[in-house]
Amino acid sequence: MKYLIYLLFLLLSFGQLQRISFLDQQVNIYLHEVVMGLILIKQICLARYVKRISIWKEIFFLLGVFLLSLINNFWQFNYLQNLVGFLYWGRLLLYFSFFVVILNWVKKENKINKETVRKGINIFILLTIIFSYVQYFLYPNLRNLYYLGWDPHQYRVFGLFFDTSAAGIVFVIMFFWIMTRKKKELIRSIGLIGVVGLILLTYSRITYLSFIVGLTFFIFTQEPVPLKARRFWVIPNRTLFWFGVIFLFFIFIFLLPRPFGEGVKLERIFTIEARLVDYQEGLKLWLKKPILGYGYNRIRYVKQVDNFTHAGAAFSSSFLTVLVASGLIGLIGLIGLIGRIFKQGDQLVKTIILVIVTASLFDNIFLNNFILLFFFVIVCVSFIPPSDKLR
Repeated sequence: MKYLIYLLFLLLSFGQLQRISFLDQQVNIYLHEVVMGLILIKQICLARYVKRISIWKEIFFLLGVFLLSLINNFWQFNYLQNLVGFLYWGRLLLYFSFFVVILNWVKKENKINKETVRKGINIFILLTIIFSYVQYFLYPNLRNLYYLGWDPHQYRVFGLFFDTSAAGIVFVIMFFWIMTRKKKELIRSIGLIGVVGLILLTYSRITYLSFIVGLTFFIFTQEPVPLKARRFWVIPNRTLFWFGVIFLFFIFIFLLPRPFGEGVKLERIFTIEARLVDYQEGLKLWLKKPILGYGYNRIRYVKQVDNFTHAGAAFSSSFLTVLVASGLIGLIGLIGLIGRIFKQGDQLVKTIILVIVTASLFDNIFLNNFILLFFFVIVCVSFIPPSDKLR
């Protein structure tokens, strides 16, 4: 099990390079998902770690609504479109099942299991930092993959995720994970500086906003410095220090290099206009089917976009995507699940949820498979069930 966990995070760090596409790129399978399946099969065969957890009702409700939305509109789509929808529902089932198994695994066994997941996360973070800086300096754009539907992202950090917003939120989550680890100050400081550099070089305003929101929440919810541990150079609560960090972050934003290309111009407005048009289209579609929507992952066929456009399967917001795909009931289910995890999570989980929710208002972040898995494994080592009992 330990080596499968390490292999999972190793493959996850390779991002889009481990993707295998089928059906004219309408269905994608990632190698880390194969490892997730192997872990589930192993644990199910052993009849272990498949017990219900404290949020099983919210998970069951959300998956049930997504499935019902697919069945409800079954006859309005052809065989291939239905197949794609059910395959992506199966992927979501895989991720939530994996979450349940790993959460039980780290809570019901000794501390070695939790430490295994933590080491796996650290492996992913280290490799992601290395790969992302290598990409920025040696592979500054994706123009050679434009024919496959990827945006060029000229002179921006997109890592191996091939998307600046998704990569940016991964970096922000990494920042808060490193911040809360009990490591040597020098190692932690180097890690934080390296990640902040990546966040800045994404030139993603969604990432900047999410980072500021998360850091502000973290500042006001951190534990005060114990009186006995204070020294004359230590600021109580460290509040002023972190606000100073935010101020410096804004300074560095304006000092960033501005090489050729529209993507590095923070004052660009064409992306804002495109999102507003996208929101309007999404709301118009939702009003036609407000209760159960069109079915999970059928948005591409409703929008009638080119299969090679990767953004065509969703709208510029995870919440709007869920609203159109599964209606108002599906959106309520998603908000209920996020709210329950927020309630039972520690400071790290709460901060990451605010980061993801903020970004998901402007891009399809929560349903991104890399972010969803990264979020789930962090929840697994930080989740606080009622009375520390899973039920």
